[in-house]
Amino acid sequence: MKRFLEFIDEVLKKKYCVRDGKRVFHWKTNKPEKYRVEYDETGKPREVRMTTAEQLHRKNGQRKAKAKRKGKQNLIDTKRKKSFNIRKRTGLGSYNKQFPDVNAARERNA
Repeated sequence: MKRFLEFIDEVLKKKYCVRDGKRVFHWKTNKPEKYRVEYDETGKPREVRMTTAEQLHRKNGQRKAKAKRKGKQNLIDTKRKKSFNIRKRTGLGSYNKQFPDVNAARERNA
C-alpha cells in the first residue's frame, strides 16, 4: 500500500498560487499533455485522461493566446521605442542612469 501512495504522490503535486491575496494550492499532474486533474464531490483530486477533442481545443487555445500575447508585446515595444525617440530628440538621454539628466523644462516650471 505504501508503494502505491508514493506513486500517487509522484503523479499529483501541490502547486501554490495567490488568489484574492491569499496563498492557496491546487493539484498539478506531471503529464499535462495527456492527463488533467478532476475533483469529485468531496473535493478529492484524481487524474483523468483527456479526450483527443479536449487536447485539440487546448492546443488551439494556446495558439490564440500566443498570438494575443505577441500582439500586446508589439504594442508595448512600439510605445517604448517611441518614448526612447522622444527622449533622444529632447536631449534627455536614456533611462536608468545613476545620476539622471536635469530636465530644463521642469527646472523652469518649478
